[in-house]
Amino acid sequence: MASLARVQALKGFIVRSEELLTEALVRAQSCGDPLTHAFVRDRYGAYLGASGRWDEALTQYGRSIAIYADQGDRVQHAMTINRGGRCYSARAGLLTDSLRYAREFRGIAADLGDARLLAWRAMEAEPYVYQGAWNDVIRVAEESLPIAWQIGEINVILFGSAWLGLAYLKVGRLAEARRVIDRAIEQWEASRDSTPYSLTYLTTAAALTRLAGGETEAALETARKAIDYADRSRFRLEQGAAHRVLGQAYAATGNRAEADTAFRESLGILEGIRSRPELGQTLLAYGQFKLHDDHVEGQALIERARAMFEEIGATGWVDEAQAALAQTGS
Repeated sequence: MASLARVQALKGFIVRSEELLTEALVRAQSCGDPLTHAFVRDRYGAYLGASGRWDEALTQYGRSIAIYADQGDRVQHAMTINRGGRCYSARAGLLTDSLRYAREFRGIAADLGDARLLAWRAMEAEPYVYQGAWNDVIRVAEESLPIAWQIGEINVILFGSAWLGLAYLKVGRLAEARRVIDRAIEQWEASRDSTPYSLTYLTTAAALTRLAGGETEAALETARKAIDYADRSRFRLEQGAAHRVLGQAYAATGNRAEADTAFRESLGILEGIRSRPELGQTLLAYGQFKLHDDHVEGQALIERARAMFEEIGATGWVDEAQAALAQTGS
């Protein structure tokens, strides 16, 4: 029964079947194997997170984290804290919770000295990105990405490089941003050892570096690749973020109709899943875009972004929204 529950849970996640996942959970709860129970809740949590159902995902992960702790499986306990609690708290905008999970993970990694866990500390960059705390992003990514490269931990390389590149971009270090992101892309092209989910954010970051360098057509081509990866991944947050960057790329090429469509698509997705950090970024980018032809609407969008950033404690993004409003004279 335990094996069947695990197979059902894996299949349910892969084919996005909540029915299979609930059946697997019933089997897991009655099979008498706590680790199978935790494994199934992990897969269910991942399905819910991909769909943007943050509260439900965190409930599932909270149960599996507790089971792994009770069973003394410290490595799996730590990884579930990181991939579940830390990640989906960040995506929901629960940044204090996300950083608390990150600290807990960091403590276990230090105690065990496990290379894989030490590499995964780089994922702590995510809540700092959502705070707009760029120096902290750089600090944690530079600390642990070298370990990920050394042991070939590809998902950490892809996500960590994306966040580090974005942070470099925000602090005016474009050449370093390009170097970090392009190196990660080259690694993936050489190995092909990853999923569309892990590639989406890296590709959006690559598009933004192209935009910053004035390579508008290259940025547009790269943003379209990000859309493809996001759609193949079926992760709603990735789809929303990719459409935002596509809107920014279209705007840079002067195609305002296509840009408006992409921004609206991003808004629709992110409002649907209520990812406050990502929704705030789209409101800000779309507001800056709208200022050129509808000053009042553009200003209102940026005001919404600022309020959302204030609500979640994203102080760096609050400053960015405030700077955008200052340019409007408000």
